[in-house]
Amino acid sequence: MGVVVAEGDDVKVYEVTSRATKLPSWQKSATAKERRIRRLEEAKASAAGVQILQDFEMPSVSQKVRLSEDENFLLVTGTYAPMVKCFEVNQLSMKFQRNLDCEIVDFTILEPDWKKLSFLLANRVIEIHSQAGFYYKVRVPRFGREMLLHRSTSELYVCGEGEEVYRLNMEYGKFMAPLLTKSGAGGGNNCLAVNPINQLVAFGGEGGVVEAWDPRDLSRNKAAGTLKIGAEITAMSFDSKDGLNLTVGTGSGQVLVYDIRSSKPYAIKEQGESHPAVISNGKSTCS
Repeated sequence: MGVVVAEGDDVKVYEVTSRATKLPSWQKSATAKERRIRRLEEAKASAAGVQILQDFEMPSVSQKVRLSEDENFLLVTGTYAPMVKCFEVNQLSMKFQRNLDCEIVDFTILEPDWKKLSFLLANRVIEIHSQAGFYYKVRVPRFGREMLLHRSTSELYVCGEGEEVYRLNMEYGKFMAPLLTKSGAGGGNNCLAVNPINQLVAFGGEGGVVEAWDPRDLSRNKAAGTLKIGAEITAMSFDSKDGLNLTVGTGSGQVLVYDIRSSKPYAIKEQGESHPAVISNGKSTCS
């Protein structure tokens, strides 16, 4: 496929066309000259744009998309049946597919590549998978909504129903003392994010407040800082470059961008139609 790229304000727009599609099976009898011209057209279209990842789809619904840290693998979860697919970007093809016993709520890539994965399931179970497949599972006290790995402490943070945020230590293989947050007041926490620079962990939920905790000192059992949003928070992400910008999505469809040194947003975007906001940080997409 040929792709025409238009770029402005650091935003790339790809227009997918079909000027250089492969020959259908019933045209395999074309002459050598026609086949050579077709190959030249395909090569020209490929050099002018990008290649399209084939079979990048789910049977019915796709839920989460994650890009590995080395940016060579793209993992997608969806239904039905509950499954995860891994695509190798360099080869433009699917590397493997695994089916699970229960719907996948969220998942995290534990290694720079795809070889270690963790899945948060709808039946309150966290499954750890290795390169060979299923390895270990543990039950979460409450239903989870989102999960991430804090690499500095090797802990999986799981937020969900209730005010508690659970911490599964990957080194010791057990749950540490949960964090009691105000951001989850009224129903629970919906999302969490890690600042890539200072490693603070932020939580947001139905309490309408963003809380930032410092994993280096949890003895006080108190947030290092809070940011009042005034609406249910459904998605959240730190800027991956310098960690100074925090993007917050609300249940009413607003996207607010904050400088973490200020309590007022410097940009507000209305998504419209009162749909929960969707935020992408370059590595994953959440809603």
